[in-house]
Amino acid sequence: MSYLTSDPDPDVRALIAESAVLYNRVDMAAAFLQALEDEAPLVRQQALAGLAAMESRLDSAQQHTLAVRSRELLQDSSAGVRLEAQTRTAAIVAK
Repeated sequence: MSYLTSDPDPDVRALIAESAVLYNRVDMAAAFLQALEDEAPLVRQQALAGLAAMESRLDSAQQHTLAVRSRELLQDSSAGVRLEAQTRTAAIVAK
């Protein structure tokens, strides 16, 4: 599933992220974290949503990275990414 970070088409990368969550692919957590840096907003948004869906199964280092990146993505250029980051950050604060 390295296509999540390497496919040249951002729509394909976003679809891979969405599909991986549907199939409960927590083994792809590292690729999802890497995809948070993707140039395409939809890929970042799907990666963040995917990580949120699998958060309880992430290891502590991955959870920490997710929390840090969620706060950073509050300043993203994409409204969709910012909204996903707001949702994720609110959930972290509510814990």
